Amino acid sequence: MTDRKVIFIGGSSYSGSTMLDMMLANSDQGFSAGEVHALFRPFRPHHFKPVCGCGETSCQLWDKVKENGEILLYETIFNLLPNVSYIVDSSKDPWWILCQARRLFQQGVEIHNLLIWKEPGAFAHSMLKRKRKGWMKAWRNYYSVYLSLIDDYIPVSYSGLVQDPERFLKELCDRLKMPFNNNQHNFWDKQHHTLFGNRSAKIHLQQRYDSGEHMLMSEIPSTAKHRSIYRDVEYTKSLPEHVKSQIASDLEMKNLVTALRNGGSFLNGGQFNRFFVKKEKAKNQIKYALGSIIGKHWRIF
Repeated sequence: MTDRKVIFIGGSSYSGSTMLDMMLANSDQGFSAGEVHALFRPFRPHHFKPVCGCGETSCQLWDKVKENGEILLYETIFNLLPNVSYIVDSSKDPWWILCQARRLFQQGVEIHNLLIWKEPGAFAHSMLKRKRKGWMKAWRNYYSVYLSLIDDYIPVSYSGLVQDPERFLKELCDRLKMPFNNNQHNFWDKQHHTLFGNRSAKIHLQQRYDSGEHMLMSEIPSTAKHRSIYRDVEYTKSLPEHVKSQIASDLEMKNLVTALRNGGSFLNGGQFNRFFVKKEKAKNQIKYALGSIIGKHWRIF
């Protein structure tokens, strides 16, 4: 099984993980699994009625995967799709990544960890324009936990990716020893089976209606403009002054940025770090436990 790879993508919300997932999988040998953890650990209403990203209502791929169970998740995909040699999983949950990576390592499957990240200002902009609160805590907590749990990873700068996607992806694919084509960044050229993930990335592929019907994006002329890589270089001008001040004065955030740029680790050291990770793990477990019961009807996480 050494010819098979699974690539895990970590990253905060709105980090570009879904886009990177589909870019890397934009090959005959690649498969985009999206946020597949939610197939087995649902915690939001749409997780309980998963719809395949391919847009075909008759597609039963994920039904078969779920039937075989979480332990056989990747093996099932490889068996169902013999031409696939690597799977991209952008579930992002650090504990999911850690658990699955350990299992795959024991099975002799090659694994790689990618960590995509936005500069704090860019992430703040993404959150604020969606009227989301708590951007600083969300950014710091995610990357602190990830870097505390996962040692061997490749950092992926969102700004670097969108600035020159062809060059960036070629270097990344070379590093991962994966096939590369010059149009790999045009992820909308392939019919993906991506589960869940960021809607703004998947809008390149299809339009979803409340009725549950699907229409491929190529059938909707007005959405042709979405087939491009979005790059906002003016976000700093729209950031509130207090946000800029927070970013400039926060030492922990600066340390995290340094670690992410260099591909290093970030540890607060001693008891604090262990306590912090345990607390975040407990919160994560509560999310899945409550989500499995209440999340079917209400979005609480």
